[in-house]
Amino acid sequence: MPLYEGIGLINEKFPVVLEIGSALTKAGFAGENSPRCILPSTRRKIIKYKPEEIEHLCDIKEERDLYQALVEFLHLIYFRHLLVTPKDRKVVIIESIFTPTRWRTVLAKVLYLHYEVLNVLWIPSHLSAVCGTGADTALVVDIGKEEAHVIPLFNGVTFLNSISSHALGATAFDTNLKELLVKHVMKPSESLSSRLNSNIVENIRVRNCFVAPIARAENFEKIQDLEPKLSPFQVKISGDEFQEFQGFVRELAAEVWFQNEDLDGISIPMMILDVLSKV
Repeated sequence: MPLYEGIGLINEKFPVVLEIGSALTKAGFAGENSPRCILPSTRRKIIKYKPEEIEHLCDIKEERDLYQALVEFLHLIYFRHLLVTPKDRKVVIIESIFTPTRWRTVLAKVLYLHYEVLNVLWIPSHLSAVCGTGADTALVVDIGKEEAHVIPLFNGVTFLNSISSHALGATAFDTNLKELLVKHVMKPSESLSSRLNSNIVENIRVRNCFVAPIARAENFEKIQDLEPKLSPFQVKISGDEFQEFQGFVRELAAEVWFQNEDLDGISIPMMILDVLSKV
């Protein structure tokens, strides 16, 4: 290969890839194996004479406030985490097909008018997930913060009339996990429920919980007699205070996705079967 071709490859500026979700944002460069950073999709809301609040970007209603919040949020991503100049890079936005038009419009204004990026490519998140496998026909199960979606794809075409959605996201998982933690704590406390805030519950979900194999899950009615038994685990609540919980809570929390007991009684396996029956 000639020398000038090698120089061209080294100087090539890969596009910035952004996936701004309801809870987390992933940012990196096209062609890399993993994101450069994963950070909460939030901003610090400062009101005079009031304590500082953390507000999710998706919860901002006013368009002017959302514009300013996205300007600050993208500034953090570009200049603290990616360390590149926005004007020199093209941008790829990975977004859900359920993203509101208002959000997409404001984000486009921020990228084009404020940061003056070269070009923006919008890709549906379920298509980007399938592209990595090299397939054009798939059934995508997307579990987000609030909702879970099952999206069928055939020969690269999305069957919009067959999509199934239900409130079985991370919030449902965390709600079930918190109830189990309060119920199966080793040393019960009346104030435990109020002290288990969303950050602590999320930390337990990420660090401790898992989905059990189906052969084990079928016998969860006698979970205390199942072998091997999971040993109790400790969690830091605040300061020097630790609480110990039964080990089986780690695998029971995910059952809300497979054996849902809400008013609709819909679970992720039922959503998959429902989609397959429509396709």
